[in-house]
Amino acid sequence: MKENNSNEKHVKTNEKYVPGDSVEKHKTLEDANSYLASKEIKQQNENL
Repeated sequence: MKENNSNEKHVKTNEKYVPGDSVEKHKTLEDANSYLASKEIKQQNENL
């Protein structure tokens, strides 16, 4: 029977990956989408 070693579950990180980085990228995309949506709504209202 193999022993459960907690070191096996350790996630290796590299210099390019920072924990929480994907959350920051997601927030940036949400902000960009919100900006573009507001510009699109403005354009549609001008076309009425």
